[in-house]
Amino acid sequence: MFCTNCGNELQKRPSFCPNCGSKTDAATAPSLGCGGETSSALSKYRLPIIIGGAAALVAVILIMVFSGGRNIVGSWNAIEARYYEFINNRWSLEDVWRVEEDDSFRLEFRNDGSGIITDSDGWIELFDWRMNGNRLYIDGTSSVTVNISRNELRITNEYGWYGGLWREVMIYRRVR
Repeated sequence: MFCTNCGNELQKRPSFCPNCGSKTDAATAPSLGCGGETSSALSKYRLPIIIGGAAALVAVILIMVFSGGRNIVGSWNAIEARYYEFINNRWSLEDVWRVEEDDSFRLEFRNDGSGIITDSDGWIELFDWRMNGNRLYIDGTSSVTVNISRNELRITNEYGWYGGLWREVMIYRRVR
């Protein structure tokens, strides 16, 4: 650091120049930060750090919303099934089945890749599952499309039946 009045080199940031006695910048300069940088030097990095942190937070939220953050593991109660038939180059809703209060149909996906289906009549079926993107593979072969929101699971299956093309959409709610 040098005196702005006489140009003398200053040692240890004194408040006054020992050569000419004028007040130095050290007397009015902000205190030193951890790395020897002044607060004003640190403030020029503050905005990029805040913007970078906000961008990272948004990226994490988007990843959670649009991918694995929407976890299929857990129990899901069926609430309805919609059946569509492909007629005249479009899907036409043919039937809607809603689960009544005295009936239940539950899917449970476990962390170890196993699962269980149960209903109110005591029917139980075990299965193995894995996810690949938005495709759900059951017992290694069956592949269906899955859309998961916070509390809703939609499983879409398309298949040929009696010479037609059908789409089944099962809608489930997460069990709390």
